[in-house]
Amino acid sequence: SKDRIFLKRFIPFNESFLRLIGYYLAEETAEAGEEGKESYYVSFPVPEDQHLREAILTDIRKVFGEGGRGGVEPTINQRGITLSGQVVYWLFKKILKLQTDPLRKQVPSFLMKFPKDKIKFVISAFFSIRGIPKPEQNIITCSSKSRELLKDLDLLLLRLGIFSDYSNLSGKRNTSYSLVLTKENVSNFATKIAVSYTHLTLPTKRIV
Repeated sequence: SKDRIFLKRFIPFNESFLRLIGYYLAEETAEAGEEGKESYYVSFPVPEDQHLREAILTDIRKVFGEGGRGGVEPTINQRGITLSGQVVYWLFKKILKLQTDPLRKQVPSFLMKFPKDKIKFVISAFFSIRGIPKPEQNIITCSSKSRELLKDLDLLLLRLGIFSDYSNLSGKRNTSYSLVLTKENVSNFATKIAVSYTHLTLPTKRIV
């Protein structure tokens, strides 16, 4: 059974683990199997950017080890990059207390008190998925269906001296929320967070 897996005795809470939390917050699904089937999984989005996809897979291996012999073997399917197994599911769902409902997602409370040099990895991963740079206007935007999630991210950015503007975007069917970084905050973000995937390569100096 795919739920019979073996993990390393100690799972490192390292940079890779923090990035996985950021990827998960950006766009995630973590569910138990349907209709009572004992099938559990955690999925991360599959980005179009091949370098980012490989980065996510590399972080998974650094945290959970190489697949094979009952280990955690990531697969790419309609759910995204999927990790099967009850232990992995409960780690994300119950221990880290990460929400599955996009409207209720939040940064775990314990991370809000993490050192500045640690929280940047969560922010970096989130923006690598959700961040939209607009170099001609010298701004970065990101959006989410969860108001509380963006408020948490705003507070984390403030801890790093990065200021953002928060707004809501109301539509006929649903409401989404947005953070916008402008002017010197873009260069501060590029310097302190250092997101450099293909779609989110930013200047380190202010654009006038």
